Amino acid sequence: MIVYLVIIIDKSSLPERGQEISNLTNLPIWINVPCPSLQPEVKRTWLEYVSAFFTGVASLACIQRIRKVNKKNRTNIPTWDTVVDAVNRSITSSKPIDRSMFDIIITVYVTITFFALAVGLVFSVGKLWAIFGIFHNVMEVFIVSALLRMTRVNYVILITLIYSVVSTGAFSQLPWYWDAMFFKFQGLILDFMIPVLFSIVAYQNHVQSDEESQPLIDTNSTNSRLKGLGYLVFAAFVHLIGNISDVVGNDSSISITVFNLSYFVAFPIYAYYVYKDKTDKDNSVKPIQANITVFDFVLLFLWGTTASGISTLIGIKELRCT
Repeated sequence: MIVYLVIIIDKSSLPERGQEISNLTNLPIWINVPCPSLQPEVKRTWLEYVSAFFTGVASLACIQRIRKVNKKNRTNIPTWDTVVDAVNRSITSSKPIDRSMFDIIITVYVTITFFALAVGLVFSVGKLWAIFGIFHNVMEVFIVSALLRMTRVNYVILITLIYSVVSTGAFSQLPWYWDAMFFKFQGLILDFMIPVLFSIVAYQNHVQSDEESQPLIDTNSTNSRLKGLGYLVFAAFVHLIGNISDVVGNDSSISITVFNLSYFVAFPIYAYYVYKDKTDKDNSVKPIQANITVFDFVLLFLWGTTASGISTLIGIKELRCT
């Protein structure tokens, strides 16, 4: 499929569509100059502001929930060092990240996403914005690593650091339009992987809880099913759909609407997962983990890369003016 799309993309038939210029910074941004046959698109819509606002509210809800839980448990508000130490202890003791720690990771993810959206509204999406926007993808790398629990958190931090430096260096040096498409391509790989990993966690948790509830296994056991995993799956799929629309549809009004709606829906759902009362003394430290092999992960990564590549090539093909 990728080979076919590469072949049919005739570079000579792609018009030189320039970049729009930011009114604030007077720098080029990642928005195409409209084709001559089309009416100029509105650069800002009310939905963009609403999406950013609700994502901000979602981040505050997550933070408030974490503070409430820590106050109830009479623990200090976690700092970055305490989070790292807790994750390291869980990994070195052969225990995966528990639910409460994963809630903190999701909280940071939602909060950073809000800041990325807010900065995008101020500076518009471009190379300057990408310095902030890359942290959204960095947190997605951290989520994938947390779900897999294949290495210590210090190595995860090193991996995310290398990822951010390499990605930032790449799109900062690439010319228009390849800088924007590379940024979308590498981010979409993670967006394809995360809903699959969440689905695996939810399915394995469902199977395990059903086995634990069987009287023949243990008549005194309780159902330790993790609650709320469906919210993670749904939010990740909505986020994926929005980003596919953005990559494939470029700057069309439909793709912009779908993209903003996806943030409007997905990140409040992430926040609801964190805020939702999941208290259960029988599974308070039950892990959030996808039990897959390294080979399975490689296949998942290749699938995400292929799917992202196809979406990106379709988006490039749609650059043609009719």
